[in-house]
Amino acid sequence: TLEVWGTIFSNNASHNSHIEKRIQSCRRAMYAYSGAGYSYPGLFTEAKVYLWKSVVLPTLNFGLENIAINRTNMWKLNTVQASSIKKVMGIPERSHHTNLLSALNIEHIENVVERNVLSLWYRVFRIDTPARTLNSNILATYILTGSIPKGSLLEKVVNTGMSPVNAIFQKPSRISH
Repeated sequence: TLEVWGTIFSNNASHNSHIEKRIQSCRRAMYAYSGAGYSYPGLFTEAKVYLWKSVVLPTLNFGLENIAINRTNMWKLNTVQASSIKKVMGIPERSHHTNLLSALNIEHIENVVERNVLSLWYRVFRIDTPARTLNSNILATYILTGSIPKGSLLEKVVNTGMSPVNAIFQKPSRISH
């Protein structure tokens, strides 16, 4: 395995180690704030949601736009998010979380990762770097031939359903859906 700026890349192209590291880091971030009221009963709901969105969620989703995430790992990430929110709100673990996340205006991890992918794509094309040159060549090949390199950022952008050309010029919104 190789760790580059906090993202773990494995020999077998599985990103299970990175997902597990993110989950552990998320839990550590939660417990670090438990003394400040980020536990039940603790702070007001609005303050807990703010801490989740500004500290814990970025810890959980760090580097996910750079790796391929399978369904099992995405399920784990969503489960960690839901169980973490329920824990700090004092809601039983077995309670369904879809309405809770919606009421608190907290996005599912898939949506957060999708927005981060589009944001990275947008930012890559803002500055003249080797990353922009590489992605420009990959995009040109895609436009001419329709082929997409597996595991590339372009593949992740196309999987969001947005045109990669439009995504270069349209800054992704930070507002929750």
